[in-house]
Amino acid sequence: MKIVFFDFSPLTFDGGFEKNITNLAMFFAKKHDVKIMTGNQFMNNVLCLMLHGHKFEKRITNQYVLKKINKIKHFVINTENLFPFTKSYSNYKKILSDSDIVYTKNEIPDILLLKYFLLFKNKPIIVCGVHTPIKYTNSKSLTTKLHNFIYTSVFYKWVIKDVKIRFLTLTNTERNFVNKTLNISRKNIQIIPNGLDIDKYKPYKKRLNPNYVSILFAGRMTEQKGVDIVEKTINLLSKKENFKKMEFVFAGKGELETIPKKLSKTYSNVKYLGHVTDMTSVYKKTDIAIAPSRWEGHPYICLEAQSCGIPMIVTNISGSKDIVINNKTGFVISNNTLLEKALIKMVDKYFYDKKKYNSFSNNARNNILKNFSKQTISTNIENYFQKLVS
Repeated sequence: MKIVFFDFSPLTFDGGFEKNITNLAMFFAKKHDVKIMTGNQFMNNVLCLMLHGHKFEKRITNQYVLKKINKIKHFVINTENLFPFTKSYSNYKKILSDSDIVYTKNEIPDILLLKYFLLFKNKPIIVCGVHTPIKYTNSKSLTTKLHNFIYTSVFYKWVIKDVKIRFLTLTNTERNFVNKTLNISRKNIQIIPNGLDIDKYKPYKKRLNPNYVSILFAGRMTEQKGVDIVEKTINLLSKKENFKKMEFVFAGKGELETIPKKLSKTYSNVKYLGHVTDMTSVYKKTDIAIAPSRWEGHPYICLEAQSCGIPMIVTNISGSKDIVINNKTGFVISNNTLLEKALIKMVDKYFYDKKKYNSFSNNARNNILKNFSKQTISTNIENYFQKLVS
């Protein structure tokens, strides 16, 4: 098969979708003709400034990306590639139209740019991975409310209207939503979750430091990820005796990174690491991970932490609740106001009981081994693609 992984964002963003297509490209390249095509930093800066008032985040270097994807051909879309009748535009158009499958995400900029390159051409099968929820739950800001309006509108239905578009959702909840809200036939929607390298993310022997419990929040410092909820929880816990037993570690960047910076200056047991390229060293020192997100696709923090045998506390939303098993691999809380109580319960009732903590830890690791191995998930996607082109 000829496969193009298409992303409006540059791989240097290093988000969930960028990690996903990088890993899939490396897997498919063993047996198939694989290319990666992405937007550049400038295009994303312009869009991000228009929508959010700040430049697009660059988390890893171009050198790191090139080293990771090795010999896979990577095409970056620059402004000059967008002018019709130019050689570069024709070359990019040919790469896409000659492919059997183009895998992209379900966001409007990605699909519109892809369709622009495929104007008046025989289109390949386009598979949209729903890595961005169609509707953000528990949205607060004007931007997120606008997203919900646009992505459930007639305009979005027009954007995705194409006989050759298929949807790959990460959860059953999202599949049902795509089916009912966007009127996409269930036969054109496949469920396959994200996979993880279980050999890279594995349990470590050192655990249960008798002096404190290390609690990790990793991800973008944004409204979506609930970093403000963690702030409120820490401020509440600081008034209690349990707080002395806890160390909070923040890893990630984003428009709300002032929150962990401020907390780390206020409390001696709060650390802010900024963006961490390789999280394995952080997981080695982590006892509990938290993800109080307001909405999610299929969060890697839940996969990575559990694969390392770390129990999790997450909110009851699509994505998170599909990875974490309540009272078995961690806690799934009904709303974010319960994060404080869940942390106290995990620390006091389970953490210092080695047998109970190890039960959570072993269950977490086994959950990932059984359901989210990168090899199994990648093979399932390969089989799905082959079925589409046959």
